[in-house]
Amino acid sequence: MRALLNENSVEKFNAKKLYKKIIDLFDEYNINQLTIQQIAEESLVRNQGVREEHFQQTKSDSTWKAVVKGDKNFDYVFNFENKIKYLKTQFTDDEAIIFHYSIEERELDKEIMDRICKSEHKYYQIKKSCYLKIALCFGLIKPKQVVPIGMVAQYE
Repeated sequence: MRALLNENSVEKFNAKKLYKKIIDLFDEYNINQLTIQQIAEESLVRNQGVREEHFQQTKSDSTWKAVVKGDKNFDYVFNFENKIKYLKTQFTDDEAIIFHYSIEERELDKEIMDRICKSEHKYYQIKKSCYLKIALCFGLIKPKQVVPIGMVAQYE
C-alpha cells in the first residue's frame, strides 16, 4: 500500500533544512555521476613527456589512483540509483510527479501545483510526504520509535 507519510511518523525535523539537505544530496549525486566519465578518461591518458624527475623511482601510479577514485564514484552512483529505484516504487502517483519535477527537473512549486491540480495545502502535504520518504531512505531523519501494542502493558 502506497500512502502519504505525515510528520508525526518521524522524529522532529526542520522542513526547510531537510529540503535543502535533500537538494544537496541530489546535487552531490549529479556531480559524482558527471565525474565518472572524466575519471575514466583520466585513467587512460598518460603524459608521455620525458623529464628528469621521471627517472626517479616512485611508488605512485596515477592510473591506479584514477581507477580507485572511479570505483568510489561508481559505487556511490550505483547505490544512490538503487535507493531511488526503490523509492519510486513507494511513491504515490502525485509524489512521483512531485519528485520528478521538484527534484529532478527543479521546477517551481507553483508550476508543479498547477500540473497536479491540487490546492496549495494539499500540494505541500504531498511534497512533505515525498521528501520524508527520501529522507528516511537516505538516513537523513529517523522514524519515531513505536511501542508494539502488546508491550504497552509492560510499561504501565
